[in-house]
Amino acid sequence: MSKPPTIEEIQDLIDGRMESPRLEEVYGHLATDIEMAQMVQQMRRTDKALRRLGRDKLLTYDPSDQSNGSTTPSGQVTPGSQGGTQGAAHSLSQLPLPIGRDRFFRRLLRELVGTLEETVGPEEVRNLVSIVGAEIGDEFHLLYREHLAQRQLTRPQVAAACCDLKRRIGGDFSVVVQDDTKIVFENRACPFGDQVLGRPALCMTTSNVFGRLAAENLGYANVTLNETIADGAPKCRVTVHLDPDTGAEIQTGREYHQSRKPRK
Repeated sequence: MSKPPTIEEIQDLIDGRMESPRLEEVYGHLATDIEMAQMVQQMRRTDKALRRLGRDKLLTYDPSDQSNGSTTPSGQVTPGSQGGTQGAAHSLSQLPLPIGRDRFFRRLLRELVGTLEETVGPEEVRNLVSIVGAEIGDEFHLLYREHLAQRQLTRPQVAAACCDLKRRIGGDFSVVVQDDTKIVFENRACPFGDQVLGRPALCMTTSNVFGRLAAENLGYANVTLNETIADGAPKCRVTVHLDPDTGAEIQTGREYHQSRKPRK
């Protein structure tokens, strides 16, 4: 087990100054220390906001800028300016192009993951996605608990919440087996669409969201991604083991434990 990163090392990580092999050690530690991972995420957001604030102060607005089109002394719009642009925009808007917000963000995630895998390696990317997925899982866990007005969800409610969550973002998960020791899900539609193919690191969002939901409410979870569409399977099959005694023996899964945070 690697030693936890110091504050100085965390700042180096955020600034992009940390190098291998310590970089891989820190990512591995953050993947298992949820509280520290959340602190790093908050520091990243604060750093990003400060950088944006500094950049915006340097920007000025020039009201004399006529970059959207130029006019003649008589006020007529010259060729290639606003009049021509509007006409071209109207004709382009009629084209049946497969472009939309969802497709854009899915493709963005695909390319981002691919670039990171080439830069730091697949395992480190899985750890990064795990950190993000864990934070999202904690948020959704609180949402379901709040709207159901319960301090903890039961096993059937955890299984239903996982399926409901995936349905809301474009997935098609269903429960095929459920007992006191495990919940087995199958899925025939990935929320990332065809952009998930060849990007199994994105599946860590499922592992961490399901893992956090189960662990926070039932005490423990070990999530195994038995089959995934990302790896070319026709469907996903995910097993959430709930028994710590058997779950600890499963080498292919990821373990999740209930956090020590006080419950609201």
